Amino acid sequence: MNQVVEVDSEAEMDAKTTPSKPPRRIVIIGAGPCGLGAAWRLNELKEQRLLNVGERVEWLLVDAAATAGGLASSVVDPAGFTWDLGGHVMFSHYEYFTRVLDQVVPTWLTHERESWAWMRERFIPYPVQNNIWRLPTAELKDCLDGLIQLQEEKAKRTAKPSNFGEWLQASFGPGLCKSFMVPYNVKVWAYPPSEMNVEWMGERVANVDLRQIMSSTRTWQILVHEIGVTCWTCFCQWCAVEQRDLKSWGPNATFRFPLHGGTGAIWHNLFKRLPQENIRLDTTVTQIDAAVKTLRLANGETIEYDDLISTMPMDCLLRTISAGVLDDKSRSDAAGKFRYVVSVQLCGAHHQFRLLPCRYSSTHCVGFGMDGQPPAHLKTKCWLYFPEDDCPFYRATVFSNYSPHNVPKPGTARQCAAGDMHLTSCYVRRFAVVVAG
Repeated sequence: MNQVVEVDSEAEMDAKTTPSKPPRRIVIIGAGPCGLGAAWRLNELKEQRLLNVGERVEWLLVDAAATAGGLASSVVDPAGFTWDLGGHVMFSHYEYFTRVLDQVVPTWLTHERESWAWMRERFIPYPVQNNIWRLPTAELKDCLDGLIQLQEEKAKRTAKPSNFGEWLQASFGPGLCKSFMVPYNVKVWAYPPSEMNVEWMGERVANVDLRQIMSSTRTWQILVHEIGVTCWTCFCQWCAVEQRDLKSWGPNATFRFPLHGGTGAIWHNLFKRLPQENIRLDTTVTQIDAAVKTLRLANGETIEYDDLISTMPMDCLLRTISAGVLDDKSRSDAAGKFRYVVSVQLCGAHHQFRLLPCRYSSTHCVGFGMDGQPPAHLKTKCWLYFPEDDCPFYRATVFSNYSPHNVPKPGTARQCAAGDMHLTSCYVRRFAVVVAG
């Protein structure tokens, strides 16, 4: 009689003969999107047994807040309005990320982005740099002069911009920088662009395309050579006749938003699908000792880790790390370019980090829930930019346009709007006047 004999695979035999190792302990600080995403993927790898043979992993997620979601949370006020902590929209280049979102949120709304800048007593479609035909005549001329000058000098430029301010000038020219790029970015970041680096931008700032700008206004060459227009007044008249806005730039030209619960619904639902025994909310980390790999909690408890994933705000993280900080004499080099050095072990290697003085800004988000229909000029708009210094906020979101369920009684005459601002001292009085009147 034939007998079937089951033979373990080579990997399984190795796993059985190899002495059991203690599990690798991974601690994640922060239950916002990044921390929850890390926990989701670690849990997925464990459930699908995609870790290396013989490798065991335990993970723990901690957050100081009582609820998950971090700055991507949503809240419902006593009147029944749903608010994001700032305006958030969801878009993705990644199939995996999109698939996870579809798993945790059952119903989505899809919007075509309609964002505008309010400046010079008129609405200009975003990105402003591609729709400058809407600017006053003299300002339009200055912007185009600067762009044409950039094109003429393009071959001569060899040095890379050393800061964000230089990048703006090299990308948009003095006219556009004066009209929009510099005043808006100063308002958003609350620091001069010359004090910011250029590595952070990614797809956040639209590069200007002179051909597109000109195509939206029948191009200067056509006006000059084929039609014979030689004065700026005639040129701007042609611009006004064409009225071709370029509004579809960017990764969020279309975006999705949950039908119910605001952006926070995404992260609340994802949080609920994770094993709750691996999550500790209301748990504040007060000290990270990177030398011995321990966390000290506000309640005095100590947690050991093998790997740490921190999603804490950078200023909080720098105040919390204690390992390897050198004495006061070592806190600046000859040029005084850094304050102190942190020495830690990363990926099995020893690293020293020179930390610049930590500078940051904070945003105040203020929401207004109102009776009545939005005016006609706001009925389809998603958000608005305010680059001028006559108001404290730099952006306003018509949040009731994102989902009808962001208001207490969908379908009735209700609307809500949210504004983001830096309440620096010069704006506090003006903000009080805006709220009062």
